[in-house]
Amino acid sequence: MGTMTIDGVRTRLEAFFGAFNDRDPERLLPLCREDVVWDDPIRPAPIAGWEAVADLLAAQFTAFADLHFPEEEIEIYRSFDARLAAARWSMVVTMTGRLDPPGYEPTGKTVAITGMSRFEFDRSGLISRYSAVYDTMSLAQRLGLLPDADSLQFRALVGLEQAEQLGRKFVRHLHR
Repeated sequence: MGTMTIDGVRTRLEAFFGAFNDRDPERLLPLCREDVVWDDPIRPAPIAGWEAVADLLAAQFTAFADLHFPEEEIEIYRSFDARLAAARWSMVVTMTGRLDPPGYEPTGKTVAITGMSRFEFDRSGLISRYSAVYDTMSLAQRLGLLPDADSLQFRALVGLEQAEQLGRKFVRHLHR
């Protein structure tokens, strides 16, 4: 196919977000290479391939049955050669189902967040790499999964993290 046009990139990303809004992995996955690399901050590391992405989407659509990106709030940008694109978006979710992993129970809370996605396309116009960026801590706090930053519970979590870091330093020091 060569380089996609501006309209081609826009059409591809409108189809991507449309499939997300319809919670339809069977429409979304064919927009990607079968070995697509998918990097979402909800995961500890990028995943690869249709099967892994389908599992992630199933978990997200189970936890957030109304997950959607309002079309009027999606801004699409592309590189001069159309091999890269980015989209600034807003996402609205209500946590009505269990989120696995890590196993969070539904909170029933609705939140809207903004984020960015970066897309890399292969020569045929398929998405070869997808990366999303959004504030997962804020999302978790607003969903009621983490305590607010100014709460005693949050300070206790920070204290535990600092104690763990000190413990690691101590162990490294012992091994010298």
